[in-house]
Parts: sequence; structure tokens; C-alpha cells
Amino acid sequence: RQAADGGFYPDGHVPEKRNDGKYVPIDWSRVDIVIECKRRPTEQDPFDDDTPHNEPMSDLRQEALGQILSYAELVFRYQQRTCVFMLLFLGDCARLVRVDRSGLFATKKFQYAADGGKTLGELLYRYFKLPDEDRGHDPTATRIEKSTNLWKAMKKLAERKASDDYVLEMFQKSLSEKWTWWVLEVPVEQTKYQSKSSVRKRRFAVAEPNFYAGGVAGRGTRGYVAIEVTPTNTIMDGAKFVYLKDAWRVYDDDINKEGNILRTLNDKGVPYIPTLVCHGDLHEQMTKSQKLWAKYHLSAEPGQCPLKTHQHYRLVVEEVGKRLDYIQEASELITALCCAIIGTSCFVTIYASVL
Repeated sequence: RQAADGGFYPDGHVPEKRNDGKYVPIDWSRVDIVIECKRRPTEQDPFDDDTPHNEPMSDLRQEALGQILSYAELVFRYQQRTCVFMLLFLGDCARLVRVDRSGLFATKKFQYAADGGKTLGELLYRYFKLPDEDRGHDPTATRIEKSTNLWKAMKKLAERKASDDYVLEMFQKSLSEKWTWWVLEVPVEQTKYQSKSSVRKRRFAVAEPNFYAGGVAGRGTRGYVAIEVTPTNTIMDGAKFVYLKDAWRVYDDDINKEGNILRTLNDKGVPYIPTLVCHGDLHEQMTKSQKLWAKYHLSAEPGQCPLKTHQHYRLVVEEVGKRLDYIQEASELITALCCAIIGTSCFVTIYASVL
């Protein structure tokens, strides 16, 4: 029931007015810039220019900050975004805010009417001249519009009946029309142990995630039951359901990618380990807040930045795991635990020998 005061939308997707006289609800799956208005320019400003890092100390300021962060989370939740922009009107002043998975930055507060709206107009003009990816829209994600051939094919795929097929049931539950459905590109990273392939990316159709890590900062992990599609947006012949993980991994040379670890374990024949299909970092999708922090803290020592660098990453595995709430028999739970212990012990043995 969160509702911002306004927003900018793509042409043709502005929410329609309601007949009951109530406010027009915001469409979190379509909004481009979220607009929030506060009457008091100082007491309700989420950023305090007189504190270190502009952190709010008063209750009203903290409440305002929590409010705009909740808006950012909703945009991240219902869209495929690398960052979110928001416009704050604070009495006769304004700020533009940019949020990504690493941190949050805001412009200095300015009086938008002092120059006849020239500064604000110029800011918005420049923003909407930017390509979609520079405004935070993920170019590797394509929205599946309702009633398109792919949308219909996904609905038809879910019409099969199989009372004991929990994967199909998970896919059926994901086809909620309250959520946006997407085609997500996943890179195919080559390794020295892998034969070279001309395929550089694969495409998978997904609907509502069956797992979503809330919050704004951090990995923002989402998990989907997915089906592979062709470049022309048709479901691949013989395609089976797979599991797609979308996350913003912490970028560090000492942290190996999950897909690389799975590849090693698969090659070593470790049992009860997911089978890697493809994985990779998404090109030029890395957080920028940590770089902005460094720009404004030139005297800081290396490693002093409190903001972590996050890289957008996707991974696909063959197996779709069974949720614990699908398990009805104690014997099935015990079997699952035994398999997990065996797989983990083999993993530890292999990596101990490598190190």
C-alpha cells in the first residue's frame, strides 16, 4: 500500500485515474522517477547537511529517509534496475537522489523556483535525454507484455497437470499477473577447462520470483523458475524448467564466482551439487556509489570506503530445488539432509586439496 506523491512514466503507461475520487495508485513496475513532496524543507529533509555523511538524526528526517528507501526497494522489486532516481520536493527546495545496491547519493538542496525553474528543467531535460541504461534500466532484461505470443506460451506451458510435479507447481504459482514477466539474458562465460563456444549469452523467461531478498543495499538476490527461449522469443523445443539466480555479488578478486565453483565441483563429480548451465557478470553493470564516495573523500586511505562494490551477476542451474514447505514426510527431509552433508564434505575435501 505504499504510494509516493507522483512519478514520471513512459508514454502510454501513466496509471489511469480512478472513478471513486481516490488518488491514482503508483505503478511500481513502470515508474521511471519517483517523486516525493514534503512541506517542511528542513525538518523533513532526509539528508542533514550539518552531519557527517549527511545522515539524519531527528525522528522526522529518519522517517523521511526510510520512506524514500522503501520506494527505492519497491522499484528494485518490481523492475529490473541497476539504479533508481528520485526527485524530492522539500518546501521551496528540491534534491535529486540516486540509489544503487552499494549506496545512495543526493544533490545539494536547491531552490527550484528561484531561477524560474531553469535548473530543475535543465536537470530533467538532460535526464530524459539519457539512454535507458543510464537511467538505471537493465538492457539485458526485456519485459514480456501481456497477450504476446511468449506470454500466451508461458500460460499454456503451465496448463499441464501433474499433482506430484513440484517444479511445475512452482512455475504455475509464479505466473501472477500482478508481477511483470521478463526475458533475462545470462552470459556464457568460457573457462580454460571448457571448449570454446560461439554462444555468448542465453535467454530465459521468468515471472514472479519465488525468492527475493528485501532491502536496498546488498545483493538483492532473486530466484526464478525459468524456461529457455530463442532469440525470437519462442520457448526452446524440448526446453526444461531450470533455476535462475539473479544477484549483485560483492566484487573482489579474492571472491570466486559461484558458477566457477559449481563448474569445478561438477567436473570433479561431486554428488548432490547443482549442475551449472551458464553464468556470468552482466557487462557494465557495477555499482557506482563507491566511486562517488572516493571522489568526495580524496584524503581517505585505500580501503576506507564503507561502501562495497557490487557486480550484477546471473547463474542458471539444471535442478530446481524443492522448498522445505513442500516436504511432507520426515524420511524425505532426512534424505535431503544426508545428501547435503555428503555434498558438503566432498566440497570441503576438494577445496582443501586445491588450497
